[in-house]
Amino acid sequence: MPNIKDMLNSRLFSQADVADGDLQLSIAACMRERIGDDERWCLSFRDSKKLLPLNATMMRVLAQAGQDSEQWIGRRLVIFHDPAVTFRGVRTGGVRIRWPDREPPAARKSAAPAENPPADFGDEEIPF
Repeated sequence: MPNIKDMLNSRLFSQADVADGDLQLSIAACMRERIGDDERWCLSFRDSKKLLPLNATMMRVLAQAGQDSEQWIGRRLVIFHDPAVTFRGVRTGGVRIRWPDREPPAARKSAAPAENPPADFGDEEIPF
């Protein structure tokens, strides 16, 4: 027998989708989608048919992995329920995102060896 969650099946993620626990999904694309009368930026995922409409808070989290949305494709993202989310000043709860293990998947920069290492003069005097 269907439950309310099944009957209210939407093409967009809602807090009901993460009420039973966090989801970890792979980002497939970032695109503009018509939602009601508006066009919004959304993420699609390789492992779900649902879209995630983005807000400014979510975009700041995504930007930790790079300013260009192409840098997000293929990366894993955690979608979770946050009871502290407010809407028009009322605490309603909602969907939030984070990178797995709270670490942004930004490329780590390794220290490159110096192109021209300083000369080792040892104990010799510097000729001036």
